[in-house]
Amino acid sequence: MDDGPPPKRSARQEVYGFVGWMATWVILFAYLIWTFLPDSVLHPLGITYYPDRYWAILGPQYLLVTFIFSIICYGALNLMDTAPLDSYNLLTDKDAREVGIQDLLKEEGDVPPIADVPITVVNEILYNTKPDPTEEDAPILYNLKFKS
Repeated sequence: MDDGPPPKRSARQEVYGFVGWMATWVILFAYLIWTFLPDSVLHPLGITYYPDRYWAILGPQYLLVTFIFSIICYGALNLMDTAPLDSYNLLTDKDAREVGIQDLLKEEGDVPPIADVPITVVNEILYNTKPDPTEEDAPILYNLKFKS
């Protein structure tokens, strides 16, 4: 099955990708040379102005701590933005399209429409111990409960 030729990318994207890849390797090698070679080797090469080696250890540690801190802050901000557990906004909102139990239980095997099910309907389906056999939807309602 041939899907045709792959989509053409612009030459600019390829050049930027290659330059970025090469710059990453150059920065890594410069960091490793600065970190592991002593001053007696760097000075004859003309490399005399560079940060203290203290930063060779602390720089990656700062980056790691900053990354972990940003993950923790992101989670904390999401928790701060979440409504409290007793808020009505956790159950419904202004865009909710609620359906009743009759809309959910039209025929056995039907897929219910996409909608927000009210908490009263959920409680009725989950916690109703035994449906009233006189109701016409009783067998369908019984099939929606958890089976043991």
